[in-house]
Amino acid sequence: MADEATLPVFSVCPNDGDGALMERLIFRTDVLDAQDASEQLRGTRYTPRRLFEYEMFLEDDVRRFMASRAFGNGGGRWQLPVWVDGVALGASLPSGSTAVAIDTSDREFVPGFAVIVGDDATESELLEVTAVDGSGLTVEPTTRTWPAGSMVYPAVVARFDGPWTTQAFTTGDAFGTARLVCAQANPFASVAPSTTYRGLPVFSLCPRANEPESGVGRVLDSFDDDLGIPAVFDIAELAIPTQSVMVTAEGREEAAELRSLIYWLDGMRGVLWFPTYQQDLRVVANIGSSATQITVAACNYTLDVAMALNRRDIRIETWGGAVYHRRITACAAPGDGTELLTIDSALGAAVAVADIKRISFLQLVRSDSDIFELAWWTGETVDCAMTFKAVRRDV
Repeated sequence: MADEATLPVFSVCPNDGDGALMERLIFRTDVLDAQDASEQLRGTRYTPRRLFEYEMFLEDDVRRFMASRAFGNGGGRWQLPVWVDGVALGASLPSGSTAVAIDTSDREFVPGFAVIVGDDATESELLEVTAVDGSGLTVEPTTRTWPAGSMVYPAVVARFDGPWTTQAFTTGDAFGTARLVCAQANPFASVAPSTTYRGLPVFSLCPRANEPESGVGRVLDSFDDDLGIPAVFDIAELAIPTQSVMVTAEGREEAAELRSLIYWLDGMRGVLWFPTYQQDLRVVANIGSSATQITVAACNYTLDVAMALNRRDIRIETWGGAVYHRRITACAAPGDGTELLTIDSALGAAVAVADIKRISFLQLVRSDSDIFELAWWTGETVDCAMTFKAVRRDV
């Protein structure tokens, strides 16, 4: 970290408020489409671009201090605190200390990177991290004493994403938007969801109940001579579902799980199972523990769907928290207002109609975007809007 140890610290805190800090992760994927809707996906960045954006208010001395800093280092690099991962010191940290006792779990403390002690824009200390464990950090010796309650933040090397711009509020105060892009590789691990089905992971972070948007696309081609009625051809002969959801991670563990999932998705490359989270099938008869047939209310599944790709796998959730993933292998419509769906294996437990929370279709999907935005309300709560697109793939 030799030259990075002398970089100036950008210690202007975000304003409080909903989504006070936006963290944007930008991957890059080349998508080669075939006419049958199959795809070849190739990642072209070894680490995603990472940007931080937040509103700031600069008062009096802080405004003058940062104006000078920006004037002198506007085109250079900064050590930027990762505000959402800050931890308060539980006890005083004396000058010359090399051990910092803080909770490092699910936070961006990494050996070889730096930490920033203090959150005053004009006064802080930058220290290199040599080791990290569950009980704290080992750092180079501190040069001053920090009282209990002082904040310790992981630091990332970053540059301004555009010119430094502020707007005067009074003759002494100003406000503006801080936009910085990281200038180093990201240290996070890529971790797939732990639950798997048919050899692939299953999305495990339940979306917020905010009316998720879903659609069904097609690969269409048309011929139009501008004289008659255009001819339109469904060249892939396949429905391609899409689904947009808002995920809220609450607590450090869930936030770390969300971030690990995003890195595993690797932009548009990672493929996983995604439930619709809707009541797609309504069961009308109890399911026995050894039964391999489910009776549902008629919904034209047999006529219009009949085990089509991305509509042949289901997720059964009970109010008690049990979850079953099964494949539909046959279907029939006896004409009495029900449909009979045969599944590949019994549930192994009796499930009554009243016990079922919902039955959702499972579909194999990838992200429909290379950009993920993490809107941090606090260090404990983060929102992320995600859109997924079904792929032409069976397992």
